[in-house]
Amino acid sequence: MSKSLCTAVAAVVCLAGVAVAQPCYDLRDKPGNFDQSSWGRPNTVIYAQTIEACGGNVSEVRVRGTHRSGNAIMFNLVITGTHARGGGLGFEPDFNDIRYTSSMQTIPVGGGMTEVTINPNQAVTEGELLAFVFESFSYPNSGVGTMRATQFGGPQDQYPPGEFVFANMSNQQSLQDFNNATWGHRSPNNEDLALLVEFGASGCGYKIKKSKSKGGCEACPEVGSTYHTGDACEDVKDCAKKLKATVDCPDGGPGICKLKGKRTSCD
Repeated sequence: MSKSLCTAVAAVVCLAGVAVAQPCYDLRDKPGNFDQSSWGRPNTVIYAQTIEACGGNVSEVRVRGTHRSGNAIMFNLVITGTHARGGGLGFEPDFNDIRYTSSMQTIPVGGGMTEVTINPNQAVTEGELLAFVFESFSYPNSGVGTMRATQFGGPQDQYPPGEFVFANMSNQQSLQDFNNATWGHRSPNNEDLALLVEFGASGCGYKIKKSKSKGGCEACPEVGSTYHTGDACEDVKDCAKKLKATVDCPDGGPGICKLKGKRTSCD
């Protein structure tokens, strides 16, 4: 486990040398939070938040939304790198650098404010600026609604390193087309998305030899991919030689994954 991870502000709590994942971005219950509209089809199909990675693994993301009209809101969480663009803090999602895409998530009709939890287990580089993208572009039949955000024009920016950005549908044929879209930036208004994003150590890494889905999970790690357990380690020898585990579906959907793997790294 690196010293920098232990000293990252609010990223982890270090207990007896063990890194415990903690949210370094949790704006869900700030005073003045409100329902930012309108998110979904047919117009503003992308809401996103730029966040500095405060650990080597994205372990959990939670987003709150409310359905307003039409079908349920259907969306994916897409984690991307960022590229320099004009406006606000000067950065937007880079869809040529997609790190993770969830399966379809939903905000149901008539369900009131709903919190959706997704567990990407995605390795990233501590300190890099990422974009957490919630996109309905991929679902033409999605309804429309709101997403919780911090106070528009509030007295202080709840998260100065990043900002809420959004893009409207025009003639895009793919997510990559949004790299050249005109984005809205809300750092001048001190507005961020009221998410929880939890980072932790990547920990012990295993090359997946067998991966079996149970109960309808559609996001189990692929055979040959690398899976990080989050278990703290300083050397690869600190990790068990073999992985045999049953884990929740990584994208927060139904079901589980039964995994077997071989030790490869300590990250």
